[in-house]
Amino acid sequence: MELEVRPCSRSDLRTLEGKGVAPRELGLVESRYAWQQLGDAVQLLAWIEGEYVGRATLLMRSKYSSVQDLIGEIPEVNALEASLRGRGVGTALLDEAERQATQFGATAIGLAVEPSNASAIRLYAHRGFVEWQHGTVVDSWNEVDEGGKLVATHDDICTYMTKELSP
Repeated sequence: MELEVRPCSRSDLRTLEGKGVAPRELGLVESRYAWQQLGDAVQLLAWIEGEYVGRATLLMRSKYSSVQDLIGEIPEVNALEASLRGRGVGTALLDEAERQATQFGATAIGLAVEPSNASAIRLYAHRGFVEWQHGTVVDSWNEVDEGGKLVATHDDICTYMTKELSP
């Protein structure tokens, strides 16, 4: 099993479209790729033997004002998703996010996770993330259907975790 994680490219978008990735998922990857083109993020994609198996977005600065106010504009892992559980995809995505953040000169990285997502919290803790001591953050996001129509607005209470990075 050859697992590869790399920043998204224009050809990756064409590959995902050709493989019939669900329109909602493709739209999310495309929007995050647009952020990457602006320099606001790095859209990371995971592949096993040419098959798309996960993604994560490394935001260049936290999207939460409370984090920015208290600890500065640290990069942040957002929307980590692995279609295969227990195969190292999440770990590989985190490794690459940390590597990318370090390349940009970051000394710490953060992420938000819903308290009910125990398996993700275990993974993050195992990878060296610790809960910050400043309360929760609210992750606000819009859910859209495959046609791009707004389905729901979410305001998820999340635990915020950080990790110090080695140069």
